[in-house]
Amino acid sequence: MSDVPHVYNDSNAILLRRATAFFDFTITFTQKRIKPYYFMVQAANQLGYGDNQTRAAYLSEFAVDVPLQPTDLSARVVGVRLIRLDWKRPTDTGVGDDSRPLVKFVLEQSTSATFDTIQTTYEPGPLIETFTVEVPTSGPNPFYFRISANNEVGQSSPSNPANEQGITVPGPPTNLISSIPDEAKISISWSGPSDTGIGTTGRKLLAYRCSQHCICAMLLSSVKRVHRQRTSYSV
Repeated sequence: MSDVPHVYNDSNAILLRRATAFFDFTITFTQKRIKPYYFMVQAANQLGYGDNQTRAAYLSEFAVDVPLQPTDLSARVVGVRLIRLDWKRPTDTGVGDDSRPLVKFVLEQSTSATFDTIQTTYEPGPLIETFTVEVPTSGPNPFYFRISANNEVGQSSPSNPANEQGITVPGPPTNLISSIPDEAKISISWSGPSDTGIGTTGRKLLAYRCSQHCICAMLLSSVKRVHRQRTSYSV
């Protein structure tokens, strides 16, 4: 609600309705607008309505439409079966710009790209633009997400969808083999894991890490101690 002007101009006033009792009155506007409408209510008796400046009640409000849809929804893996969703708030929250506060966002999760069935619904707060969900399973089939914005009037159309798989850490590489190709050299080869995080090899791996361990037994003062040395290589 905006501040009401100190000076009320009768030339801009439109008489909406007269009544002899208290009542609620709903006004329908043809379009939303950034600037508010101002309203004055006066009571009358046998002496009339009185002065506008001292004998009237004022308020102001905007003509509000539903928001536009949020934009730039994206999904990425951040943990075991954890997917982070990021988006941008709508550029129009109901009054022609983004100045009107939202009430909430509605984030929908589905296993269908057409959202025939909604699996889970979340309601992030109106100031949130990132949200992490835990999906129930890991596997090759992705989960689909879309998000809508809500104000006092209603809910926007949904955003463009984003999708991501629920994943776990990959299984161990297989067929690890060592050979000696030359003096003081060791060659190591392996095959990829049978599970790259989704139960199959269908998800691309990011890297391999090869670690070298040196375990040496030492006798010091008749006490056997084991010294471990580790070196890692990124492949």
